[in-house]
Formats: sequence, structure tokens, C-alpha cells
Amino acid sequence: MRTRSDRRPNRKNDRKVLVAEESTKSWADTDSDTSSSSSSSSSDSEHEEVHCLMADQTSDDEVFDFSNVEFTREDLVQELNDMVHEYKSLSHSFEEVKAENTSLKNSSIE
Repeated sequence: MRTRSDRRPNRKNDRKVLVAEESTKSWADTDSDTSSSSSSSSSDSEHEEVHCLMADQTSDDEVFDFSNVEFTREDLVQELNDMVHEYKSLSHSFEEVKAENTSLKNSSIE
């Protein structure tokens, strides 16, 4: 996983792409007319993983294996909270830039 120290200080021209692709070996058939339960459960035969790509014009793949017991629930919750915090920060920055852009457009019209 990338850390903040891996990021370049000048990110003006960087294009970040986040791609998440979920894949499994087998999917629960919820459309079947059988009397089996429609809820899916994780088993050893299923191999579930999410491929995440965060790219600076390169392809650095990061695979998260949900069957790995190395990560605790607390680790996952903390990471999710960090992502939410970063999203809010980026959203706030976006709104500031958007407002500045609108202001500049209005001043150039006048």
C-alpha cells in the first residue's frame, strides 16, 4: 500500500485513477428456483479478491485478499475512516477551487 511519503510533492499534472474490480471463483445463484438460502457465505473454495489500481500513468496493482486473516476488523474500519476523511478533504478542496473558478469567470465577464 502506498504511503504519503511515496507521493510526489507536485501533483498538478498527475492523473489518479482508482479502479476496483471484484472477482470470485463462484457466485451464489440467487435466480434459481431451489429452496436454498439466497445469502452467500464465504468458504475456503471461494477465492474473493479486489484488484485496486492507483496509477500515476503507471500500473501499480494492489490486490486485497479478503480471506487473509492478517487484517483485523479494526484495521479495515480504520482504513475506511481514513479514506472517508481523505474524501471529505478532497471534496472541500474541490469546492474551494470550483468557487474560485466561478469567481474568476465572473470577474472576467465584467
